[in-house]
Amino acid sequence: MTFPIFNLFRRLNFSQEILHNSSSNKVSPLLPMECIQQIIEYLLQEKQGLYSSLLINRYWCKIVIPYLWKRPFELCSSKNRLKLFRTYLLCFDQEELDSLSIRMLDALYIFNIFPKKRNPLFDYFIFLQKVSSIEIEDIILPIYNKLAINKTSKISLEYRNEIPKFEKIIFHHIFKYSINLNQFNLDHWMKGEVVPIDEGNNNHLVYPGLYGINKFKIKNIGVMVGGKSELFEFISRFCMNMTCIEISLHTLDYLKENIIKIINNLIKSQKHLYEFSISHVSQINVIDPIMESLYSYQRKYLTTLSFTYVKFTEYSLNILVKLERLNDLSLIFCANVTKNILNQNLRLERLRILCVQSFHHMLLEILNVYGESLRVLDLNIHCKLFQKKIVALCPNIIELNINSSLI
Repeated sequence: MTFPIFNLFRRLNFSQEILHNSSSNKVSPLLPMECIQQIIEYLLQEKQGLYSSLLINRYWCKIVIPYLWKRPFELCSSKNRLKLFRTYLLCFDQEELDSLSIRMLDALYIFNIFPKKRNPLFDYFIFLQKVSSIEIEDIILPIYNKLAINKTSKISLEYRNEIPKFEKIIFHHIFKYSINLNQFNLDHWMKGEVVPIDEGNNNHLVYPGLYGINKFKIKNIGVMVGGKSELFEFISRFCMNMTCIEISLHTLDYLKENIIKIINNLIKSQKHLYEFSISHVSQINVIDPIMESLYSYQRKYLTTLSFTYVKFTEYSLNILVKLERLNDLSLIFCANVTKNILNQNLRLERLRILCVQSFHHMLLEILNVYGESLRVLDLNIHCKLFQKKIVALCPNIIELNINSSLI
């Protein structure tokens, strides 16, 4: 059921004016904070009216702004990306602006992308809770059109080469000021570098925006070379409170010695790592040093592990079943899973296995050991005969998901 949002805001605004004109000379909020928050949550679900609520009064504005700007990329349509970029541009500090050329700054002024008088009401980066690299690149892309940049124009070549700097500036600002940031997804490699301006090797710097990150995903960024390795090292040095790490690199990347070292440093540097996911480790023995790090530094905390297209060894499986706190395990088209994965002392509550038909026999052995403790089971098997065996082996299961389309 919906209600007339605009009329509601008019009534709220009118009531606030009455309160303001009362003899107390004080503006009292019409509704308790909890009620306003529920209204805002409704508006978020309906995806309408939230921006209009900013205009009720200052009290509402201060409450609504954090909601609008905690995940602005999801609320911003493609036609408004340039407006979003302009707003963020107002928040840049002088150091960040100085990294741009004078010609680029002049162009931003001329094309009304960046007003000379900067007076933002808030540092909107502060409210950011989740960011992904592909979202950052999306809000920068409209600048090419705004500045009439094309590949054939020699005049616009300087602009074309400099625009990727905005990615670096935005990340620099996020790392320094986005104190509410809790999730960082590196899901697309940017044209420019990401490690902050002239500061990549300074061990004495502080980045408050990185302290709160508890979830880090890296996926589909191509071959791990150059600035990508530097970013990994940067993250492992300054992000120490991550509880969930998801890594999906190119298969051949894991063969590079420095990459395994960086992943291990990332695991080692976290205080309490509860969830870890890794994909496409298909070369023999590559998973071993990663499993060693998980056991050496995070065995007291790890509860959830997910492996996708991973080739195990007997050694790595032996380490896996020693993680006594593990209760949620995903094995998605993994290879070399043998009886070494069976351990009566391990009490799994959730198991997710996607496999080929030749693995069905091994799956029954796994369920024979872990079935009694399982509460949730996800599979990709549609054989009715097999499903009956599953029910018999998992007497305490409360949720069974069987879907061949699961990946």
